[in-house]
Amino acid sequence: MRAASSGCSMEEEARRILRAVLEADAAANGMAVVTRNEADFAGVGVDIINPWMND
Repeated sequence: MRAASSGCSMEEEARRILRAVLEADAAANGMAVVTRNEADFAGVGVDIINPWMND
């Protein structure tokens, strides 16, 4: 099944919406996003923390 608005699957659309909510919540509250999937959150204006990354 495809989401009508963007042509992507319902699962992809749900993930996109969830990412947007996480980004907005972090930005509104001065918080960082903690994730190992840095690519999905890059360039959105919030700090990203990846505790799985070796420094």
